[in-house]
Amino acid sequence: MSKDTAIYYITKSNILLITRKNGLQKLDIKPFVVNQEVLDLNIFIKSLSKFISVLNVRKAKALILVDQSLTYDKEVEAKEVTQEILEQFSQELPFDAKELEIANIKRENKNILIATNKYIYQSLIEALRQNNSEVESVLPAKYVSLHEADIQTSNYNDLLAKIATVITEEISFKKDPINISEKVQVTPKTPDTDLPEPKSDQAKTDPEQPATDKPRAIIKYVLFSLGFLLVMIIAILIATKTLTR
Repeated sequence: MSKDTAIYYITKSNILLITRKNGLQKLDIKPFVVNQEVLDLNIFIKSLSKFISVLNVRKAKALILVDQSLTYDKEVEAKEVTQEILEQFSQELPFDAKELEIANIKRENKNILIATNKYIYQSLIEALRQNNSEVESVLPAKYVSLHEADIQTSNYNDLLAKIATVITEEISFKKDPINISEKVQVTPKTPDTDLPEPKSDQAKTDPEQPATDKPRAIIKYVLFSLGFLLVMIIAILIATKTLTR
């Protein structure tokens, strides 16, 4: 891993991002992911891409961790995992088979199957791709002994060192690009809006005034100018009457 790899930790409600430069950032994804289902991939990807761009982590290498609240696992007492076993496992999960990504960890005479809804993390992969960022690995956090609290309380260097000691291709989800055409879009109940600005002590603000506020500002300026002019006229009239006396 690169010494400046950006770490993205995905939960049901948030994406936590920790970098050497910016520290910890939190992104609310509840308007776009409901019951572990992405409502609209295009809107979600667009919002994630903006988040990455605003935080100025473009072109940085990325490591994605998927929280255990988004994964399902099962131990299989068999030396080899057959297609029948995979299909049976898929039927036990609350997703369509085409939405699933399943990793397989081999342990002596058994296998551990780990599944997740791939559209959530693949949306982040696509947003990173649009920002020229390379994804190094996508890992189930449970099997690298990390939890959300670790991301929120550990410093960047400690996290990177811990992940480096356990990361292997065996426990990684595939980094395949997202195929939006295969996903049936669900009409979102929320309007087509971008994700909220990242929350942190170092969150940046946009100095540019929103376009919708400019007409109001102009009206206020005109009314203020007219009021000031009226006061000046009254003062001049009062002064004139005083002098004529």
